[in-house]
Amino acid sequence: FLIDRSIVTSSTIEEFAEMLNVSPRHARRLVMLYTGKTFKQYRLEHRMRVSKELLERGTETPNAIAESVGYYSYKGFRKAYKNFYGETDIKKTCKNYNIMLKCLCK
Repeated sequence: FLIDRSIVTSSTIEEFAEMLNVSPRHARRLVMLYTGKTFKQYRLEHRMRVSKELLERGTETPNAIAESVGYYSYKGFRKAYKNFYGETDIKKTCKNYNIMLKCLCK
């Protein structure tokens, strides 16, 4: 799904629209039409869904996952994750606790 692939790498609706080669207004309409959500809502849900899957897999550090889903810092990712899922700690989701410890000790 083009929206899923493009939305993670887009920080703004303008960047997303440019990737689709449409106006920002039309990009907003497309996202709403296909998802029923605003750009920001859908981007957050998609980022959280992908990050949770990656954490459960346990093959990457939380820092790497944060970066791969579009966060510039682990701290920002952790805050968004906590707000979205209501979990106080990512290690509850992380299957491989050794990877988590490696990440936090850096």
